[in-house]
Amino acid sequence: MIAIQLSQKLCKMNTITFTKNNQEFKVSYKGGTLFTVETSNLYKVGDYEYDEEDTISQKVNAGYKDGNLKFHSAYVLVAGNKFGGVKIDDQLAIDQIELMIKTNAESRENDKNDRESNRPVGYPSYDNIVIYNVGCDTGLIYSEEKRPIIKLAIERGAKVTPLLRGTRGDDNKYPGQMDSHIPYNLATEINGKLSVPGYSHVYEDIYFISKEDFDSAKLIIDTKNDTEKKESDGVISAAFKIAKETSKPVLLSKFVVAEEDSPLAADGEGDMVDVCTFAMPDGTTEQKYFHNY
Repeated sequence: MIAIQLSQKLCKMNTITFTKNNQEFKVSYKGGTLFTVETSNLYKVGDYEYDEEDTISQKVNAGYKDGNLKFHSAYVLVAGNKFGGVKIDDQLAIDQIELMIKTNAESRENDKNDRESNRPVGYPSYDNIVIYNVGCDTGLIYSEEKRPIIKLAIERGAKVTPLLRGTRGDDNKYPGQMDSHIPYNLATEINGKLSVPGYSHVYEDIYFISKEDFDSAKLIIDTKNDTEKKESDGVISAAFKIAKETSKPVLLSKFVVAEEDSPLAADGEGDMVDVCTFAMPDGTTEQKYFHNY
């Protein structure tokens, strides 16, 4: 019973004090693992780029982790020494701080779950779709891994469907809450604008194609890549075979770089350089550099 009462009391607190080296520290909770610290001889670090000097401060921000408060661009001056944080020795103070963080996290999670339970609409069925982002100005599909597959799927006739993002209307329990992944089939177009019940406004945010279309395009690309790899492996094997039979290097690949980006930079000729990779008779590879006259 005493432990429960203590827990309830600490949950209501957002400021504690503790003493270290005969110096009192007042710590106030801001959220997450962020706190403000008040004590004597606190300084904010001036911006070196703008030639700013350090300035005395009554309060600085600090992040908490494992019994330590680390100041953000600040320090405390103790006996002429600068300390960018403080290690808390008071176990009760540590317990209070960690309880604040835990209580806040639980409250945020409960609030999140409540917002979800009061969401005006559901979610799409993720098992059968592949979602991707597109650059607003460039139209570029963001995922480098998925990009060639999605592009091929679209070229082969895959249907592209948007998912919407929107702000909840004033009649919702959480007015102004921004929701994503709103199914497009719930929207109606009125005077050129999309509208979804429960939202003050919505807009296209991300897109999806069916997993079936994605998998079909992926199979085509994977098969092509496997074929090219086998062909490449065959060419390389043949090159090593020739090198061994002739006791001479065989060229595997070549690309061109500026002279200053190669080991030939020291000769100062200022031209381009061929970077050549050879299959050697002993079964190894060797990279050589030649002036590209």
